[in-house]
Amino acid sequence: MKKQLLATFFGVTVVFNALAYLGPNDKMDKPTPTTKGANCSPATAKLYMEFNDVRALIEQGGSMFQNRAAGVAAYEVPKNSKRYAIFAGALWMGGTDVNGQLKLAALRYRSGNDFWPGPIGKYGRE
Repeated sequence: MKKQLLATFFGVTVVFNALAYLGPNDKMDKPTPTTKGANCSPATAKLYMEFNDVRALIEQGGSMFQNRAAGVAAYEVPKNSKRYAIFAGALWMGGTDVNGQLKLAALRYRSGNDFWPGPIGKYGRE
């Protein structure tokens, strides 16, 4: 009997807290998507950098050291040896804006687009 009473009390508490949190006029709609990258096309350029006996693939969109099309590593040391030291990496940049809000551009295995090709001027493309 005590377990049933406790379960009922807990259930009613959860329901009332949820109703109080939502309020009468709140809606649970999806957020409106915003335009990213000033309507620029997504990054597509790639470059193999070769220096100091290293051959590494770098993408313009922030992804590094992975040939995503083939699903293989692309950081070869020493170059032309078919030995790879790193499978994948990505560029992460963060900081605060003028209002002190944290901003971060980061990706994992190129999931999405946080980096866009430029240059972008003050009023869009220039």
